[in-house]
Amino acid sequence: MTPPLRKRKRFMKRVIDFSVLFLITYLSYTVFDVFTFYFFHSEWLREPAILMSFSILVAVSCYKMVDHYIFILFKRFFFHHSEQNLFTLTKLARDLTGVLDLHELAELVVNTFGDLVKLKTASFMIFNQQENVYEVVAAYGIQPAEYEKIKFAVDRPAIDTLRNYAKPLVRDQVNQSFPWKAANQIMTDFEILEASCIIPIIHEDLLLGSLNLGQRYAAKAFRDVDIRFFHDFAKEIAPIVHNAILVEDLRKNNEELAQVQSDLIQSTRLTAIEQLATGLAHEIHNPLTIISGKAQVLLLKKDKKGYDQQVEDVLKTIVKQTKRAADITRKLLMFSQGKGSIREKINFETMVNDTVALVSYQAALDDIRIVKQIDHHLPEYYGNPAAFREIFLNLFLNAVQAVEKSGAIQISVRYKSIDRLLEIRVSDTGIGIPQEDVNQLFNPFFTTRKEGVGLGLFVTQQIVHRYNGSIRVESNSGEGTTVVVQLPIDEGREQKNRQNQETDPKLESLETREPH
Repeated sequence: MTPPLRKRKRFMKRVIDFSVLFLITYLSYTVFDVFTFYFFHSEWLREPAILMSFSILVAVSCYKMVDHYIFILFKRFFFHHSEQNLFTLTKLARDLTGVLDLHELAELVVNTFGDLVKLKTASFMIFNQQENVYEVVAAYGIQPAEYEKIKFAVDRPAIDTLRNYAKPLVRDQVNQSFPWKAANQIMTDFEILEASCIIPIIHEDLLLGSLNLGQRYAAKAFRDVDIRFFHDFAKEIAPIVHNAILVEDLRKNNEELAQVQSDLIQSTRLTAIEQLATGLAHEIHNPLTIISGKAQVLLLKKDKKGYDQQVEDVLKTIVKQTKRAADITRKLLMFSQGKGSIREKINFETMVNDTVALVSYQAALDDIRIVKQIDHHLPEYYGNPAAFREIFLNLFLNAVQAVEKSGAIQISVRYKSIDRLLEIRVSDTGIGIPQEDVNQLFNPFFTTRKEGVGLGLFVTQQIVHRYNGSIRVESNSGEGTTVVVQLPIDEGREQKNRQNQETDPKLESLETREPH
């Protein structure tokens, strides 16, 4: 309720209060005068001053009761229904003082407005300092998938107008208040927000955001008194919103600091593993090759030498285990390859088909059906083919081993144009992974299989991070598993990679070699 309106209501109520009290005083005076005339013959009791004192005492004793009933009378018969809602919103503004969570505050405001004012839609827009845009953080009557896409640049017509004029924008008044070109641009913003009134939230001359109110279900336009109240409400909650934004920024900064610390620790660990991998390549891989080669030579001579079965089994075990150890060193070397590796245009459809061909025999034996869904209009993407083959092979092998017998694996590669992300999904109908193990899957040497090495997802994660991507596992026991890889598309970088490949003839003759 606006201050002038409050004053008028308060003045009217006080006039009625004093009028009733005056009437009570007059009636009390008359009653006392008549009573003393017939029952008391003392002249001093009939003195006007004495009678007035008794009358005033009665009126004062009745004040609280009179005030209470006049308030009820006002509320029921003098106040419009919408004005009762204004009282509720005024109370909300006071109650929000203790709310420091920005999203909780925004949800409370839009839901309260939507329910009380009977709005079709309402939304709360806040300035995002990191992205330098105004974005909708909560809405009533609008699906999250829709309002989360709404982001206004700082020079957007509606934002500029709110910042410069610092007063509400009413859709029905835009055409009369602004030139036709500016009015059309502002009307477009109204349509995007599904609003009929935009209330600025300003604190110390800084536009924090806006409260965007849609149409009423009753198809009634907002009255001027409503608009003034909504504006006063926004002014009242502006300091609260400002504090919530500061708390939100502090929370984000703490999360970023924690992430930096985590990345630093992880980087230290990875550096140590890279050094270990280099040592393994030189000190272990070559001797393993010699041991495996000697064992295989002896196996080839088994008929001439006449080995008994025990010796033959030992030689086969040596070949098998040296191959497994060599695979470990190869995987360790894979993630330690630098960003300077040769990058070529990746044909995801061909790469998926090649990987499926490698595992198809085992999949057929285990009655596992493989379903491929490859978007044929993927943007150009450049990377190290060997690294991406490693990604697909690791994900497919994990899926095959998870299904074990009679199941399905689905691989999809698609481009999410809105988020500018290339998304790879590998899903299986296996036994799933316990939730307590999901967070450990990317730790080196962690595995849930007896014969597993525990490096597949670790290596995959390092490759994905090298391309500024992300990888996550969605799984629960008994519900199968889905691994999601998302790679950002940077057109500038991809164009540069394409130009480098076209202008440098040496790249055409180079072949990316598998690490060994």
